[in-house]
Amino acid sequence: QESRLSDFFQTPDLTITPLCLLVSLPYSKLTHSSHLYNIVVYANVFYALFRKDAVEIRTFFVECIVRGISFSRGTRMNNREITATWKTQTGWKIICLMLVVLTWTTVAHAAENSESVASVVALRGSATALNSQGDKRPLSLHSPLYPDDTISTDKSGRLRILFIDNSIVSLGSSSTAKIAEYAWKKETGEAKLKTKISEGVFRIMGGLITKEAPENFTVETPAGTIGIRGSMFAGTISPQGLTLIFEGGKGITLTNDTGTVAITEMGHGISIAKRHSPLSRPAMTPRHTVKMLRQQLAGKPSPAEQPVLRQEFTSWVKNKPARAAEVLKTAVANEQLSTENALSSVLQGLQNIDRESFDSLIDQAIDMGLTMEGTKKVVEEFKNSGGVCN
Repeated sequence: QESRLSDFFQTPDLTITPLCLLVSLPYSKLTHSSHLYNIVVYANVFYALFRKDAVEIRTFFVECIVRGISFSRGTRMNNREITATWKTQTGWKIICLMLVVLTWTTVAHAAENSESVASVVALRGSATALNSQGDKRPLSLHSPLYPDDTISTDKSGRLRILFIDNSIVSLGSSSTAKIAEYAWKKETGEAKLKTKISEGVFRIMGGLITKEAPENFTVETPAGTIGIRGSMFAGTISPQGLTLIFEGGKGITLTNDTGTVAITEMGHGISIAKRHSPLSRPAMTPRHTVKMLRQQLAGKPSPAEQPVLRQEFTSWVKNKPARAAEVLKTAVANEQLSTENALSSVLQGLQNIDRESFDSLIDQAIDMGLTMEGTKKVVEEFKNSGGVCN
């Protein structure tokens, strides 16, 4: 009880706190406990309802039941005799109040999280989601995810999440990420995704939000905040700090207490120990680090991801045609697209290409395992889409 009082007055809200005190007065009067201490205790519980504090709400639930039963069965209150009619009515009043409050909080929470914002499209091993109320649930393929969900994988777990705006978040083993904020309503201009990753291995590809409001797409880590501009990046978070790699697109930024650094070259990255550590100049990521990341995040994309990935890679090539070969290599090496689909996506982004560059991309794809039949199919698709090879 002392902890309740301390918490209530430690960080008061000038709007909610007086309202809670006001609401607690009739409740204290109803329960014949209207001295100041109980008024403040009840006010704190109502304050918890506004904050949707699950522990306090459950405490209030139990208190109402106990008081309701005790009033229904009791024979004395404050050294006064009470009639059977009064004690029954008072007990029912308190129980009804408890049911109203419980129903209100349940409906409010259900309305807030009635619509999922993402779903699991690929899963290996085990993964769980913990909601804001402290309830944990196991995840399976196609499981819905909601704002405030914290997703965790076990030592053998890997999963990919597809958001409704086509953003993709991949997690490796022993990783934890939270959907801190999410909004996507193109018709009203609402576009925001804030993810918090506290440990493990991750890869993130921006979706439509990065096209509508790239400044609202951020990833919080213990070492700094990552900003994205229609790009893909991967990284690891360990006790040694953050290792970040830019894998394609327009570029990313890393901001911490010492400043901001931009990374725009594919394959380049940065390592940083803590949020207050100075930022170094981006450099080419060592091969063993890239290999480790790819092994941790390996897995073929689901049918739902294929069109999203193809469209994104095509967009990258349109923005930077000179990097077509790098995009092709990244898509295949990360197992995000088959060699055939990757080559097709790259050519769609180029449309008008010289013969030498065209042959070079074909040769690169063949070296990566593209068959002659697949080559013919890609070339035919390129011609049918209006592509020109000079």
